[in-house]
Amino acid sequence: MQGVFYLVRHRNEIDIAIKSFRKVMEDWDYSKPLAWKPEVYSPSRSLSQNALMHIWFSEMANHFSPKIDVDEEGIKYLMKNMFLGTEDIKVGKTTIPNQVRSTSKLDKGEMMEFLNNIYAWAIDHGVKLSNPQNSEWMKNKNGP
Repeated sequence: MQGVFYLVRHRNEIDIAIKSFRKVMEDWDYSKPLAWKPEVYSPSRSLSQNALMHIWFSEMANHFSPKIDVDEEGIKYLMKNMFLGTEDIKVGKTTIPNQVRSTSKLDKGEMMEFLNNIYAWAIDHGVKLSNPQNSEWMKNKNGP
């Protein structure tokens, strides 16, 4: 049931969402508490953010590869582990512990924070990263 959410775009959708959530609450086994957290909906990371992240991983790999054996995929795992951490993944009844979190489920704000952390880390380690003026990250960084 984890990951289920109800998106309410207008007041006339409230009753439908509450009815659906009520069914979840009635079927819940309560061996663990159930939380209901209304929050502002923010869509998933953008393609622009994702593309920039991969450009940066490539640039970082090119910077470090003469010194250490690392490629873009390795940099990606290092950054995700450092700034997103790990989580347990459930597949059926099997739990796979301590898997590096994926960026695919980050919303735009979380992805912006992740990119900011990568950028700051890279600067601290002498890596010059591209800053395309038309990227969503640069537009958000500079403000409206």
